[in-house]
Amino acid sequence: MPDDRLSQWAIRWILDHPDVTAVIPGATKVEQVEKNMAASELPPLNKSKHQQLRSLYDEKIQPFIRGHY
Repeated sequence: MPDDRLSQWAIRWILDHPDVTAVIPGATKVEQVEKNMAASELPPLNKSKHQQLRSLYDEKIQPFIRGHY
């Protein structure tokens, strides 16, 4: 996955969650808006990738998050 599409895949990951009804990414340039919109055309991440991302979150990120998320 090329680095320039990492933000698109991050948006795709958010869109894969059924509880999410909208993604509001920031953008300062038209090009960024277009790339953000293109994320909805990417295929959903597979179950294995979601499990890997959950493990990454649980092990490396969650300990630094305050509150329940």
